[in-house]
Amino acid sequence: MKKSASNTKITDTKLLQQEYWGGLKEYLEKNSTILKPHKPQPQHWTNFAIGRRYFHLSASINTREDINTVTLNIQGPNAKENFKFLEEKYFSESKSKIGDDIKWYELPTKKMSGICFHNSELGNISDKHLWESHFEWYQSKLEDLKQFFSPKIKSL
Repeated sequence: MKKSASNTKITDTKLLQQEYWGGLKEYLEKNSTILKPHKPQPQHWTNFAIGRRYFHLSASINTREDINTVTLNIQGPNAKENFKFLEEKYFSESKSKIGDDIKWYELPTKKMSGICFHNSELGNISDKHLWESHFEWYQSKLEDLKQFFSPKIKSL
C-alpha cells in the first residue's frame, strides 16, 4: 500500500481502480472520442463533463459485484424538476434511440437523480486482459448518453 498526500493509506483496490481509470483515459485518448476524461483517482468512479453545471457523466465499477455503470448524474437545486422534465419528455425516445436497457432513477430521498446503464457481464477488473472490452463498453455508453442528452440539458 502507498500513502497519499494526506498521509492516509491507499488500499490495493484503490490503486487498481486508479490504474483502471488511467487505462480508460489512455483508451479514450487513442480512440477519437468526444469525451474528455479527468485525471484518474483512486476511487470507484471517474467523471466527464457534459456541458452544463449540475450535470455530469460518470463511469463506475462495483469491484465486489463486478458491475460496470455509466450514469448521467443530475444534481443541484433543480435536480428533481430537471429529472422529471427529461423523463416526461425523453423517456421513450431514450429507450428507442440509445437502448432499451437504459434505467431512470429519480432517487426521491437523495439530492440527485440519474439515468444509467449497468453491465454485469464484463468481468472483474483484476483481470487486465478484460479491460479493453470494459473500455469499449464505457466509451459506447458514455458517448450515447452525451450525444443524446447534451443538447437537451443545455436547453433547460
